[in-house]
Amino acid sequence: MFLLSLVASGSYYINQIYDFDSDLKNNKLGFLQKNMISKKEMMILFLITSFCSIAGGFYISNILGLIISTLVVLGYFYSAPPFRFKDRPILGLLSNSIGYGLVVPSAVLPEMNLHNVGLIAWDSPFYFICTVGAVYILTTIPDKQGDSETSKKTLAVIFPEEILKILAFILLSLSAYI
Repeated sequence: MFLLSLVASGSYYINQIYDFDSDLKNNKLGFLQKNMISKKEMMILFLITSFCSIAGGFYISNILGLIISTLVVLGYFYSAPPFRFKDRPILGLLSNSIGYGLVVPSAVLPEMNLHNVGLIAWDSPFYFICTVGAVYILTTIPDKQGDSETSKKTLAVIFPEEILKILAFILLSLSAYI
């Protein structure tokens, strides 16, 4: 859990660097917008948290090291140019749904044994993917104006709010069914 928290922190740090302008327009006043820390210092924090989480993962097991490495790369690709998955509607949805819905739950794999293998049955990843996808869709809606003003192509910029709410409802319904 600690290593996954470090990965998440690093992902948020790099996201703040590359979302500075839209976060400012959307009144999301983080460390950078409040001048509490510089972009260079934020990048150093991203590198430190990423390195520590990867090293800790490999210390525990090769499988966990690979899972955490995948999350760090996905977090970087989500925010940083030229990839910027967060600014592309389908890639943003998939990277969140798969990253948090499939890759994070797979972090328990090194602890699998005959007594707890049911924790990650085939239905669990689909449940998490649908749930995280629905939440991600809804989180794009409040950022629509700032994202649009900074030329991002997020789900909320591309699709009407009503369509996004229906899609989120469908995904949540699927997760409840699963």
